Amino acid sequence: MTVFLCLQMDIEPTLALPFNIQAVPKKVNWEDHIPRNSSEWNSQMAVCKLFDERPVWPRQSLYERLIDDGVHVSTSQFKSLLFKAGYYFSTGPFGKFWIKKEYDPRKDPESRIYQRIDFRMPPELRNLQTKRHNGSEKWSEMCKLERMPSKSFIFLQLFELKDDFIQAEIRKPSHQSTCSVSN
Repeated sequence: MTVFLCLQMDIEPTLALPFNIQAVPKKVNWEDHIPRNSSEWNSQMAVCKLFDERPVWPRQSLYERLIDDGVHVSTSQFKSLLFKAGYYFSTGPFGKFWIKKEYDPRKDPESRIYQRIDFRMPPELRNLQTKRHNGSEKWSEMCKLERMPSKSFIFLQLFELKDDFIQAEIRKPSHQSTCSVSN
């Protein structure tokens, strides 16, 4: 059983930040508050390494990647790990995706590949999907676009979609230097 310590850290607000916020949250010095070689240290390191690999993640994708990497944490422990390493906007092209602290995707033209796409299931198809599977598909399976998600709507990340055309389109050079809600 993994035990996470409850420690006092000065953590800025990280949840549902407005997209027009002036400055993104600063990195938290969690290393001074968590004992080295503890399970919490190892789990926090694993989350931070994933944010180093890619600065923007859908929550479910990040959680499943941790599990695939052999890091097993509860939902509440996962939230604690995320609070120390990331933040998310309430709206905008990165809304609801976890973003590495100190990284501002609005100022990085290369971040366009991490934007979300809002997929909504037409009402006439929702009941068909419920009968075919129970909603336990993995995130990576949903990103293959081979079958419809079991939920009525889902936010997918362009970067993770397994489609050659989409990947070619998002890799084209950007003509914009910043990102806003409208572009």
